[in-house]
Formats: sequence, structure tokens, C-alpha cells
Amino acid sequence: GSAPATMFRTHPPSAKRNQAAQQLIAQLAPSRELLDKPILPIASADAVAIAADEIQHENAAALAAVLDPGLGEVPAAALAPIGSVGFDDYAALANEVQYVGQSKALAHHKLSKKRLDAINEGFTARMQASPALRERYTIAFYRATQGRFAAYGRDLADSYAKHQDLHFEPPFPLQRMLTLNAALAQADGELDPRVLAAAGLTSYEAMIGRAWWMRKAMVLALTGDTSLITRLRAAARGDSDEQRMTQAESAGVRIGGNVHVGEGVHVGSRSGANGSSVGAEP
Repeated sequence: GSAPATMFRTHPPSAKRNQAAQQLIAQLAPSRELLDKPILPIASADAVAIAADEIQHENAAALAAVLDPGLGEVPAAALAPIGSVGFDDYAALANEVQYVGQSKALAHHKLSKKRLDAINEGFTARMQASPALRERYTIAFYRATQGRFAAYGRDLADSYAKHQDLHFEPPFPLQRMLTLNAALAQADGELDPRVLAAAGLTSYEAMIGRAWWMRKAMVLALTGDTSLITRLRAAARGDSDEQRMTQAESAGVRIGGNVHVGEGVHVGSRSGANGSSVGAEP
């Protein structure tokens, strides 16, 4: 019969166990050729870049679908010149009026006030009949932005024309935008020169900067985040809670969204559209 089992047969001495383990390791070990190859990422840098581009393209396409108002094509007849002024030139002229003033803009284009009024009346009637033409006006108006905020005007124009998010950082901080909105609410739509001076802006720059912030708020709202547009509208209504929150944040105090700052509470230290006429912003 077979030899009786002993502890030394079922549990060989340590030298034998070590030898058996080394033989098993040698059998299972990868080849030297494989070990000598450099360690590579699961996906190459090119593959990662391609995947990132595809994801970005898909996200951009989804956003475009949300931002596209579906207004259709602009009727060709709506773009026909009135006198010698084409529609896009008309929108650019409206921007120029805001930038340099009406008298200088008219002199630059050799137009009389009477002729301008006739051109304005004709194009305004066309825009009232065509939402797509009003959007075209908005795009051409901002595309013609001049001066320090010209790039923000182009960013706005591209956002409307291509149904995309704004690409630039804000032209000025949110607190300044809220202050401007609150000031407009108190001034019945026209900013006090002292408010503009304190903000370091001209009225033209404030117009472009506010339009940029409002477009940003609208893009966020259409994608599900209404927090920014809620704050901007509250400031524009002269909401007292929003004004006190803005004052507090300007003083460096962060106030939560559910915290009410009561009347008489002072935070920080005291220091003693679519345009329908030339010269109007969209």
C-alpha cells in the first residue's frame, strides 16, 4: 500500500517550500521582453485629446440646441437697403451712435437727421414683423462694438449667432454688475455719471458689460441654473435684500442665500432688448 501520511509529507520543510514557490513564480512571471517594454498609459495622449474633443463637441451641440430660438431664416427682402444703408450697416450705425453720439455718427456717415429718421422708421417696421431680423440686428449691433470692450461685443455676437456660451471671462465683477442694476432701478433707466465714474466705466462700456452679464445669466438659466438671473433681476427691481447682500459682499462679507439682512442693519465700514431705433441697444 501507499506510505502513511506524515506531517513532513504534507508540510515539506521550509527549504523545499521556498524552492517550490520560486519555481511557481518563475513559471508565472512575464517574459523579459515584456518587462523591458516602457509602461504606457491605457490610452495615448492623442486618444485622450480626441475623446476630449468629441465630448466637447457633443456638449456644444447640446447647448446650441437649447440656445437656438428657432426663428428661421431672415427674409431676403428684409435685408434690402433703405436708401444707401443696408441692414447690417444700420445696426452698426446704431452701435456707433451709442459710442460717439448721434451728431458725430451722422457726420461720419454724411447722413442728415431727417434721412436717418426715415431709415430708422423703415428698418424698425421690418424688425417688428420678423423676430429673425431682430436677432440679426442684435448680432450686427454687438459685432460692431468699439473701444475697450470691443472683444466682449464680438463674444456676445458669436454667442447669439452660433448659439454658444460666452467664451471670455466677465468684463467686470458680478458685484459691479449688481450695483449697476440697482443704480438703474433707482435712476429710472439712466446711470448717474457718478455711479459710472465709481465703477470706472463709460456709459457705453456699462451697456456692453451689462449685456454680456445678462446673456451669461440667460445661458445659465436655459441650462438649468437660474441663480445668476434671479440675482440680476432682483437688483434691477431694487430688491432691498439683494442690495444689502451686494453691499455686504462688496465689503468682503459672504452671506448665504437663505440669510435675511434686516432693515437698518449695516454691514462693513461707511466711507463718509431689442432696439427699435438707431442709437438704442438691443
